[in-house]
Amino acid sequence: MVNILPHKTLNELRMMYYSRLLGTFFLVGALVIGIGAGVLVPSYFLAQEEAEASKRYAAALQQTLSLSEGSAVGKALPVLAEQVTLMKSYQADPMLSPSLERVTAAIPDNVSIRRMSFKFSSITDGQITVVGNAETRAALIAFVDSLKKDPLFKGVTVPVADLVSDNDLPFTLTFNVSVTKP
Repeated sequence: MVNILPHKTLNELRMMYYSRLLGTFFLVGALVIGIGAGVLVPSYFLAQEEAEASKRYAAALQQTLSLSEGSAVGKALPVLAEQVTLMKSYQADPMLSPSLERVTAAIPDNVSIRRMSFKFSSITDGQITVVGNAETRAALIAFVDSLKKDPLFKGVTVPVADLVSDNDLPFTLTFNVSVTKP
């Protein structure tokens, strides 16, 4: 194919062609960017909404945790108050030390104590509960007899249900203690 157009006109047409082609590319690029922005804007607002919802959820969760910690503290306060009361009674009460010493001195070798509790009704009177296990009925009766012989303890008895078997006897003894004030 032979082009019969003059060289100057040919260059002008080429420039016009390339400028229109470049303009079309810019127009198509601008349309793609515009459409992309149009599609991304709603997702941006949705992401912002989700971020706010996450912040509200985190704040609610933190508040719930602080409330549950507060309730744990609320539950711990009475226990701590009771421990302080017990510590004060151990410190000031002359009854606990001799009572504890005498009960532990009366324990025979074949009797084991799992728990002892003291309940004071006054500074000189109280109640002791001893929970344990005796290897034999004779060991339990010997332990109870040694407690009965001590003038500090009153009302030491063995429940009949604790004497049912001959060996491996779990027992619970509850008796009164009375100490004269020094």
